[in-house]
Amino acid sequence: MNEDNIESKSLEYLATQLHQCFQKQENYKVACALILLLQQADLLPKPFQRLSIITLLYELYRGEPMTMNPFATVFLHLLHPPDETNKSSSRKLEHNSLQMECDGEAEP
Repeated sequence: MNEDNIESKSLEYLATQLHQCFQKQENYKVACALILLLQQADLLPKPFQRLSIITLLYELYRGEPMTMNPFATVFLHLLHPPDETNKSSSRKLEHNSLQMECDGEAEP
């Protein structure tokens, strides 16, 4: 996910590449890796990098009902970010809940 690769390619191209590189049974592990990237702001400093990762995360479970997406909470958090007064405690909670999702032994 280097800058030049992402910036010069369309989101559709990146999604196609994602599906060609990984099999469906690897989606959960790939999504966990994408979430780890999203949690580290210094690894994705530019908005188009974050948008690309979010798009790829969505793409992994695109045909599934949102209720079956183990990462639906990520999208909820993006749509309804915590307010500034509770920012530190919310981020800790977010990190813990996402970590628990990715550390779970059984994949959905």
